[in-house]
Amino acid sequence: MQQVPEQWLIRSSHVKLAKDKQKPIGTGNFADVYLGTLQRKRKNLIVAVKMSKATIRRSATHSISTSTMTGDDQTRDEMSLNEMSNEAMIMSLMHHTHVIEFFGVSLEKAAMLIMEYCPGGSLEVHLQSSREGISNSERVMYLVEICSGMKYLESKLIVHRDLATRNVLISSAGQLKIADFGLSRSPNVDSGKVTSAQVPVRWMAPESLKKDGPFTSKSDVWAYGVSGFEIYNYGIKPWPEHPAKWIATQIRQNKMVKVPIRTPRPIREIIASCWKANPADRPNFVQLSGRLAYIQNIRFAPPPADKVTLNKPKLVTRIDAIEEECPESIFIELDYVTSKCIDKECDTKSRIMQRRVQQSQIEEKKAKELEVRSIRDFVPQPSLTVGNKAKKKGSVEDIHDKEEELREEKEVTGGATKESVEEMEPTDH
Repeated sequence: MQQVPEQWLIRSSHVKLAKDKQKPIGTGNFADVYLGTLQRKRKNLIVAVKMSKATIRRSATHSISTSTMTGDDQTRDEMSLNEMSNEAMIMSLMHHTHVIEFFGVSLEKAAMLIMEYCPGGSLEVHLQSSREGISNSERVMYLVEICSGMKYLESKLIVHRDLATRNVLISSAGQLKIADFGLSRSPNVDSGKVTSAQVPVRWMAPESLKKDGPFTSKSDVWAYGVSGFEIYNYGIKPWPEHPAKWIATQIRQNKMVKVPIRTPRPIREIIASCWKANPADRPNFVQLSGRLAYIQNIRFAPPPADKVTLNKPKLVTRIDAIEEECPESIFIELDYVTSKCIDKECDTKSRIMQRRVQQSQIEEKKAKELEVRSIRDFVPQPSLTVGNKAKKKGSVEDIHDKEEELREEKEVTGGATKESVEEMEPTDH
């Protein structure tokens, strides 16, 4: 194992395993986890004790000579101890509300990693047992707490590489804790070479599936999207019935599983953003944290501590943690929301303009139809037109003739009257 800093070394006499150590409370590829107690500051803390399977085998047989071990056994044991050493070194770098607390390691009798005990078990099991009993607000709360822990890892340049609901535990305070850092990587820890075959395919990003493909914080973002899928799929992993090779092909072709329809639209959008084929197009955990805070504030407020289903497991009582939201993430989210609003406004204006153009085209078409109808129905035939023109012309001439007749008549009438008067008047002669 790597050299663990002295402040993290714990005497084996201070660690005691539970009486029934034949039943681990958790198991993995290279290690099992047992319930135990740690004597600390004159108090006995209930802790989880992680022991490599190599250590367990050796303690079970008291002594196994390397000459009797096969090559596969030696390789497996070496990988087991390396993973455990790597986990201890990385956990010693972290301290956060939503990351499992690390107490130290004991190397005197057997390699043991001592950490916080979470009586609520894994989030995966809780999702499967509670199913539809969990409200949307509580599910969003899960996403927020996991994202908070992953944002902290991102700030420490730690890549988890195995994020899934099975590796998220429920503490005695009913808070979610990210655990299992055996495959994690940090530039501050020399972890050696670990093949990607150890990482479950369903949670791997497409770039990580390539030979010697990279694992980065953006591949953790991809796995976070898969964890979001699990949260809304009642703890059921994607493609549960398909083989790993088929799943890897689907992921490489970016043909991801459909998110359950019960998932709220804003959460579907977040999951989709985590599954962008290009890592550069995926948000980081600071951005995700801001988006989730916005969603939580406007629609899915956290339920009261006594109303959450996380209280169901024994020895668990929910206590709300005081979260200090990073101002940077809030500003990023405001920019994100503003840009979405601008895009929405542009889309609205575009739809309005499109409707106006369509309406204008309809009106223009109607006008043309009306014009054609008017020409067809109201324009007289040529023969009738000539007659009408002749009629109009004749009527004008008649008017002129009548005017002339009236003038002549006036002149005649006027003369005759004068002469008649002269004739009728008596004379003195």
